[in-house]
Amino acid sequence: MQNETGYTSKFAHGISSYAVISKFKSDFLVTDVWVKPHIGNEMIEVIVEIDYFPEEEGQTREIVKDGIFSPFNSNDEFEYTVPDSERVLLKKGQNLIRNWYSWEKPGKESWWWPNRPFREDYTPTLHWYNLTFNNDFQVSTRFGFVEHSENSDESCYLINGRRFNYIGDGTPEPGNSEYDAYTNQEVSDRSER
Repeated sequence: MQNETGYTSKFAHGISSYAVISKFKSDFLVTDVWVKPHIGNEMIEVIVEIDYFPEEEGQTREIVKDGIFSPFNSNDEFEYTVPDSERVLLKKGQNLIRNWYSWEKPGKESWWWPNRPFREDYTPTLHWYNLTFNNDFQVSTRFGFVEHSENSDESCYLINGRRFNYIGDGTPEPGNSEYDAYTNQEVSDRSER
């Protein structure tokens, strides 16, 4: 039942948590980092979004971007490709930096898999991508090397090229068999996205 304001009392509206106001000492801000795995060619795409706020119109700024991959779990050890340092020229407003890196060194052991069939001792395989700008400003993002897709006839979903049926709240209990949740058989016809 709604009250006179038109809102129900069950849901939070507006800011329902704390807000943080930050002052930055830099004239640029890393607003987002996307890490996109591509299973088919064992590559990883990294897109960094940087907003630059120059003091004067038409002003540009050169920064040095360094990145490094590392394991999220302390007991994992993988050999990663080490990205080269990159000089980036920032222009006013939004700047997108796109890089591709090989994922052949860490191999399939570094891929993320769902906990299917369920195991109590499951630890997801995750990684860090740590960025440093001008040896000063740092940003890190956590990711799993995983790719979701459909096979070409759209008859099933694939995770890392293997069949996976998503189980929802509407799935009856008999439908939650081990085969429905996860299979170790590789699907030969893989759609690349």
